Amino acid sequence: MKNLNATAIILIVIAIMMKFLINASKKKPAIDSQGNKILKLPRPYEIMGVILFFASLIILIYSIIDFNPKNILYQFIIFVLFGGLGFLLILFGRVYQVTFNDNEISSKSIFGKINTICWKNVKQVKFNQASAKLKINDGMNTIKCHQHLVGFPALVNFLKTKLNITSDQIDLPNY
Repeated sequence: MKNLNATAIILIVIAIMMKFLINASKKKPAIDSQGNKILKLPRPYEIMGVILFFASLIILIYSIIDFNPKNILYQFIIFVLFGGLGFLLILFGRVYQVTFNDNEISSKSIFGKINTICWKNVKQVKFNQASAKLKINDGMNTIKCHQHLVGFPALVNFLKTKLNITSDQIDLPNY
């Protein structure tokens, strides 16, 4: 019965978090001084990354204080998984962004690489249900826009108007 309660609590927390992220994405995008619309992931990505990163540090400290050679491999694996995932979430929250205007769209990866596509060169726009990302391709470059980006519906509406496409043509549900 305890496992059932724990599972139910975890599912409820995940459902609430997903609802929050979807609602956050529906907010208007930020606009910079040149009038470009800027889409970034909501703050919970970064907060969850910090929590996971600190959890990994606690595991590391515990493994040093209560050293047991039998458990060191498991503790190291958990440290790397939590720390690595936390670090990636922090990078996604702080660095990853998509910027667009009437002429082009660009994305900045977690490593700082900037990819730009002019609207007139767009060859394909597709939404991948599994990754929850909208992929915009010009034949050479691909820009991926996650559906949790704040302002995502504004980008979708802009795409529909600018490229004269429908949600069905890009396999995009509920937009």
